[in-house]
Formats: sequence, structure tokens, C-alpha cells
Amino acid sequence: TLGYLKDGVPEEGPAISATTGGGNDDLSDPNNPAYKGFANKVRPKEKIFVILFIDKSHISKEEARNSLADFNKKNFSTKKLKSFVFLYQQTHWLPYIANFGTVEDAQKYINALTNSPLAGKLLQDGDSIMYMSHTNFKVAYGERRMEDYLNYFNYILGKK
Repeated sequence: TLGYLKDGVPEEGPAISATTGGGNDDLSDPNNPAYKGFANKVRPKEKIFVILFIDKSHISKEEARNSLADFNKKNFSTKKLKSFVFLYQQTHWLPYIANFGTVEDAQKYINALTNSPLAGKLLQDGDSIMYMSHTNFKVAYGERRMEDYLNYFNYILGKK
């Protein structure tokens, strides 16, 4: 609210999120307005990505991209995974690894990465790793609601 008073409302309008209001602050409630548009089921044959949410002050874009490419080549060479790194809101890198056929495959990748030495290099305090369907990616990235999806992933899909 103070930001809106100081800088005005952005042209695209205020984002509805757990931190900006919407009437429901319970992150474990699947009906929280911050989760509007997110699907909890993956449609058949839908692409699934693994997404990292990394503060850009922790690592350079090139270092993140090269580290993930090396990790994929070393540990998942038969999967022919592709990794890309986007800038999000000028504050975070969004490396994403494509394409997984199932949530289970994405979760295996997350577990392998989390338990590797690379995790300490990529993921600092406040950084995250999650899987995301293509449908949810379009909503979260397209509407600039990655933080909302992160909460959705942690509290609804992951049942924190």
C-alpha cells in the first residue's frame, strides 16, 4: 500500500497476492485469492518444468546457466534436458529446466539437484526450487506472480 501511495498503481494494475491482500491470508487454503488461476492437476501430455527462483545477487546468469547445463549433462544425459535462464522482476533469475514427462520425473530431478554440491552454489537462503506445469508457468510468469506460485507449490502442492 505504501508503495502504491509513493509510486502509484502500475499500469497493469495491482497484483493480487498473499502479501498484497485479497482477503485471505491463509496460505494453506486452496481458495486463497492469491492462488487464482493455478491448477493442481497436470493435464495429460502437458510439459512440466523445474524452476529455480534465485536472487540475482547470489550468482550470475551465465554461471547459473553453465552450472545447470553441466549438472544435466553429468547426471541426466539420457533425458536431453534443456535449461534456460530468465530475469524476473529485475530481482531474480528464473532458471528453468525443460521438459519432464511426469511430476515424478521432475521431483527426482529436484531431489538430485537438492542433494548435489551444486545446490549450495545455486540456492541460498530465500531461494527455491519447484516443479511447474506449463499451464501454471503461463499464469505465474505471464502475470508476474511467481511468489504466489511458490506459496501455492509449498502449501498446496507440497502440503507444508
